[in-house]
Amino acid sequence: MEVNEYLDEAKKKLGITSDYALARILGITTPSMTRYRKHGGKFDSYMCFKIAEILNIDSRTLIAEMQSESEKDPIKQAFWQEQLDIRRVADGTVKIIKGGLSRLRVMPIMLNL
Repeated sequence: MEVNEYLDEAKKKLGITSDYALARILGITTPSMTRYRKHGGKFDSYMCFKIAEILNIDSRTLIAEMQSESEKDPIKQAFWQEQLDIRRVADGTVKIIKGGLSRLRVMPIMLNL
């Protein structure tokens, strides 16, 4: 996802409509929000954690995504892309497990210790 999409999703999740309100919640200035919106800035680690917390996603996935898109060194960019791929697979696995567990019926058992 693009930075603007993450910001829009965060506003939607919080039930707010203004970038000013989101900036206040995130603890950043309005000019910083404008840089993200208009100049294609990528989130720093702080913002990745804050946005991930709001959206209930793994911050490591968001950090890897931002780093893979902004890194200039091809070796480091490949590293971050690999981390992103690993995180996406792990995130998908967790969702499958959570979805599967919600359908399981838990039966009490007695343990003989």
